Amino acid sequence: MSSTSKHVVAQNRHTENDHSGMSLHTHFQPGATIVQVRGAVEGYDARRLSDYVSEVASSSRPLILDLRRVDFFTGEGFRTLIGIAERCRLSGVRWALVSSDAIDRLLRTIDSSYRLPIAPSVEEALQQLTSADPAWSPPHRV
Repeated sequence: MSSTSKHVVAQNRHTENDHSGMSLHTHFQPGATIVQVRGAVEGYDARRLSDYVSEVASSSRPLILDLRRVDFFTGEGFRTLIGIAERCRLSGVRWALVSSDAIDRLLRTIDSSYRLPIAPSVEEALQQLTSADPAWSPPHRV
C-alpha cells in the first residue's frame, strides 16, 4: 500500500485491457479513493485487481471498492477480496466494498468465517468511512 499526501487533488485514473473481461476506473475524491470494477473477476483479472488495489490504496485515505458492475465473480475473486482485506488491515487502510448480485451469489455458497466490510452503497460507505467516529466499522457479512 502506498502512502500519499492527505491533500490529493480529485483526479481520475482508468485502466482497461482489450483482452480482459474486467475494467477498472479510479476516482481520487477529496475524502476517499473509489475503485470501480466492471465485468468479470476471474483468474488473471483477480490478480490484476489485487495488484491495482495495492497500488492505489493508502493509509491516509479510505478506500471504497465499488463492485456493483461486476457480473461474474469466481472463487479466485473471493480469495482476492480476502487478500485485499488482510493487506488493508495490516496497512491501516479503512475500506469498504459495495457488492453486486454476482458477488452476493458466490458469498452465499462459500463456507467461510471471514467477514468482509460490505456497505449497501458507495454513498453510505463514503459517509461512514469519512465520519469522525473511528470506532465505526462497516457492516460485515460472509
